[in-house]
This record gives sequence, C-alpha cells and structure tokens, in this order.
Amino acid sequence: MKKIFLLFILSVFTLGAYSLSSSKDENPEFDTQFKNAMKLVFEENYKDALYIINALRNTEPDNMNLEFYAGLCKFYLMFDKSHALDHFAKSSKNLSEKYVNIPSEKSAPVEAIYFNALSNHYLGNYDIAKSLYEEYIEKSKSYKAEKRYVKDAEKKIEFCQNPSLLYSKEDESEIREKRKTMGVAKQDLAYKNKLSKSLEAMEKDHFEGLLKFKEMAKEYPNDPNVNYFMGIAMLNHAPHKRQSIEYFENSDKF
Repeated sequence: MKKIFLLFILSVFTLGAYSLSSSKDENPEFDTQFKNAMKLVFEENYKDALYIINALRNTEPDNMNLEFYAGLCKFYLMFDKSHALDHFAKSSKNLSEKYVNIPSEKSAPVEAIYFNALSNHYLGNYDIAKSLYEEYIEKSKSYKAEKRYVKDAEKKIEFCQNPSLLYSKEDESEIREKRKTMGVAKQDLAYKNKLSKSLEAMEKDHFEGLLKFKEMAKEYPNDPNVNYFMGIAMLNHAPHKRQSIEYFENSDKF
C-alpha cells in the first residue's frame, strides 16, 4: 500500500541524500550502504532497507538518524506499532534543528517525535500520544518541521481527547443492526466513488481510513470490501484489534 505520508517525508528528508554528500568521504562504504537503504525505504522495500540499516547501526550504535529509520521501517512493516516505539523514543532524544538526510547526519529529524506520538496513538496510549503531539507542535516552531505533519498532529490531538470520535459503541451497534435488515447493496457508480475516496484516505492514514469506511459500513453494512477494509483499519489500532475479527468474518459471508 502506498504510504502518502512516508513518501512526503522522504521527499523532504531522503531525496537530498542523492544530491548532497558530506564534504569528505571518510567512510565511502557506509555512505554507499546508507544511500542504498534510503533508496529501498523510498521504494517501500522496508524489509531489505531494515536489514541494511541494522547492519549500519552495528557500526554506529549512537547514530540517531539510523535509529529513526529503523523505527520507520518497523512502523510500516508491522501492524503492532510497539515494535517501532523504542526506536522513535530513543531517536527523539537527539534531534537536529536543521536536519538534512545525508550519510553524515547523526541526529534524527524532529518527526521522530511525531512518529513516536503516532505509534502511541495506534497502541491506544492516548495521554502519551497527546503529550507527544503537543511536544512536536511546540518544537516545530524552532526545528525544521513540515507544516503538513504539524497540521495532522493538531487534528489527532482531538482524537486522543475523545477516542470515541473514531469509533464508538454507538457506531458498532448501528452497523450491527443494519446488517440484520439490509442486504448486499449494488456496487453502482456512487458506491465505487465512495470506495475510491475511502481507499485514498486509508493510504494516507489508517485513522482517516477508519472514519471513511465507518460511514460506508453504515450505508453498506454487508458489503465484503467495506467490511474487509474496516478490519484492516482496526487491525492497526490496538483498542479495536479484536473488533477487526468481526469485520473480516463478515467480509467472507457474501
């Protein structure tokens, strides 16, 4: 699945690795492997990228830029965001105010705090996530940060303050009741347009995807596609992981 947020951060932080280099090539092999890893991350080949990044981390265990990218790979590789959590927490302690993603960079971008917040949010640690989003917003005033992430952090604080906005017991009850009375709706043009927009939202962010597919589930409660993608969105969000099973099961009924 294409990660819009990831590609955006890489367009800012990673592509520079191919046009910029350190003034002195003190370790050309490291530089080459670093660039190879960043290329793989950009291509969304996180597994192979992580293998190289971990090898580089063995040679530079205090390199927080590598620590950040190890977390980023695990964040996108695994539904369980706890695997990425320690990497973001550690790298966010050593940030670069004027971050440029080149081999000589040893500090992490301020976005380490954002992804630390996002990981905690997916894990249901709402108070921690809220505090980290606020920290990221505050640091964005003096660090090289992207406005798009700042705006997203501001929006997600609201979800942390009121998690039921994302998916509530009332939403669940409404969808279950409609399943009993409604059949499988026709997949007409209106349905296809809504599905396309919901998938687009899901590619950007699974929270946004859940919001979109939740509304579709109320309109098309027995549609296999809608139920399947509801399950996917919930699988990423630890508080709703068990509920994802119901949606996956319902996607196989019709």
